[in-house]
Amino acid sequence: MSHETRPQGARAGLETAWILISVLWGIMVFLAYYVVHKPVTIDEAVAVARLALILLGWLGTIALANLIGQAIQPLLAYLRERTALALRTGFGLAVLGYFLLALGAVRGYWPLVTWIVTGVALPIALPKLISDIRTSLPIRPHTNIQRALAAFTVLMLVIAFLLALAPPTAWDSLVYHLTGPKLYLQERGLHHDLDLPYLGFPQAGAMLFLWGQMLVGPELAQLIHLTFVILTLMLLSHMVRTFSQTSRWLTAALLLGVPTAVMLASWAYVEWITMFAVLASFLLIREEGGGASAGKQGDRWRLWMMALAGFFAAMAFNAKYTAIGALLGLVAVVLLERRSWRGLGVFIGVAVLSVLPYLLKNLVLTGNPVYPFFLDGKFWDSARAYWYSRGGTGLTLLQLLISPWEATIFGLEGGVVVGHAPYSATVGPALLALMPLLALRFRQRNQETRRLLRALLLLCGIAFIVWIVQCASSLLLVQTRLLFPILPLAAILAGVGFDSLSEKGRWTRLVHLIFGTLIGVMLALNAFEGIIHAVEASPVRVLLGLDTEAEYLASHLGEHAYVMADVNQLPEGARIRFLWEPRSYYCAGHVICEPDALLDRWWHDHQQLANPGEIAESWRAEGVTHVLIFHAGSQAVRAEGFDPLNEDAWDALDEFMEAHLVKLTLRDGGYAIYALRQ
Repeated sequence: MSHETRPQGARAGLETAWILISVLWGIMVFLAYYVVHKPVTIDEAVAVARLALILLGWLGTIALANLIGQAIQPLLAYLRERTALALRTGFGLAVLGYFLLALGAVRGYWPLVTWIVTGVALPIALPKLISDIRTSLPIRPHTNIQRALAAFTVLMLVIAFLLALAPPTAWDSLVYHLTGPKLYLQERGLHHDLDLPYLGFPQAGAMLFLWGQMLVGPELAQLIHLTFVILTLMLLSHMVRTFSQTSRWLTAALLLGVPTAVMLASWAYVEWITMFAVLASFLLIREEGGGASAGKQGDRWRLWMMALAGFFAAMAFNAKYTAIGALLGLVAVVLLERRSWRGLGVFIGVAVLSVLPYLLKNLVLTGNPVYPFFLDGKFWDSARAYWYSRGGTGLTLLQLLISPWEATIFGLEGGVVVGHAPYSATVGPALLALMPLLALRFRQRNQETRRLLRALLLLCGIAFIVWIVQCASSLLLVQTRLLFPILPLAAILAGVGFDSLSEKGRWTRLVHLIFGTLIGVMLALNAFEGIIHAVEASPVRVLLGLDTEAEYLASHLGEHAYVMADVNQLPEGARIRFLWEPRSYYCAGHVICEPDALLDRWWHDHQQLANPGEIAESWRAEGVTHVLIFHAGSQAVRAEGFDPLNEDAWDALDEFMEAHLVKLTLRDGGYAIYALRQ
């Protein structure tokens, strides 16, 4: 080795060592700096990591559903990829629900199961989903008006998305939509060991929410419901193109212009599942009977399409009993469209078979396949049936005749306008305002358009008649939300009505301008209201860990959050019976909470047992150790006077509290926890 090589090698070694020292020094400086100047707290890092896990779980669930849905792709090959993707994903989610139902029968509710299934499927399912999404992107708006409508639609979806990522606070979610799945998960299987009548309601939504809770948590359950909003909009685009190639964004905006529908989108409810399922079934019936490629297909394909339509019709009923009106409408559409009784038989047969698993679950657990209706069953008798149905309290004939006006003008989400029926939903003015314009569309000679309009009107008309019958029977059924299974179809009809004004003519142009301005103002107000609501709710703070879950719940649930924290401080094994409080989702697993789901517990026990002493003795025999009373709720019920609680019942409650309860805590909001004297 030469003398020149050694110095060069030494210099190279020193240079390498110096580079390594510099790198280590740089790392040490950065680490030391951020140890002192922490960019995020541990709580914030944990929150962001959990947010990423929720989003990954959502993506994995959709990918898995789309993969399952490949089983029906041969039937959908002629459809646009966007439509086929929506149908495949919806089908896959329904099948996933059946899988969870079967898993519950064998006590298989272990989170590890969902992790394994998702983990195994993801490498195959995710690339397929990404590829399908790329070919299914929505049509870009071409005009400024379309861009504004698209911006409104996207804004509503973004707001719903952010709210869905926050901890659940919606009423029915805390009463049963999430509470039922949580109870199943605690026992690792299906059961009906708690007096919660809603466990007998259709469970298609509950099974999907259970999947979300097992995989990640309740936020994923809310995102699964939001998924059906997106799927519904994808199908809506397909249906609207029959009438107009330019009205797709208008129809989507009209649908998301219904304030209550947008509010429900971020909650773990089932309304959007029914909307998607009814729309999917209707679309398949139409495609089988008169779609672009229907004439090129054989009888075998037609029967399979009817079978798939029946499956989606059953999906609506499996999510909500009151979707029965829409199902009857679908049967009528099949009769209108079909020329073969065989197809009708396939539709009804598959629908019935698809409903049976959920009915069988009820039969085994409660003794009544359609629990809690028509028959006695576990925790159920004729007295409770009377309380729940409240027959004879419905609307008068005049109120029924003006119900569309009343529901539109005076319907209020979460409240009641004094002097008017409690429609309990805010639907906006557009749908009712645009309906009369449909008559203009029937002047057209396009037979396909008129045929589709007749089918839409038939389905919506039958569903509306069933709703009217419900409103006439009981005040408790006077809810506009019970019409939501046909809401997308109503949005289509409203959009068609508005589109009919695009024809040439002096008056139609003027009316088109007037209605366009009114719709624009409505959507602008809805957008403003949505933004304000999102800012008030502040979901981003809890998503990023700036607020704890407890702080978020306290700001949204008030005293209920605090009293549930008190309940969770009770000793392990405590059994707390609630009075006038139906929400129990945030009850911890080490105690047993018995919610007053129908607000009838005291009335029923007072009816069945002779005196407060017997009630106390009965409760002790059932293992009750504590009682939670929502006094503000009981006072509101007493002041309203609708419930059949007489003065004897209230006097008996006072006697019961004085003789058999020991007050432990009292909250400003009217909540009190008592120990039951043993």
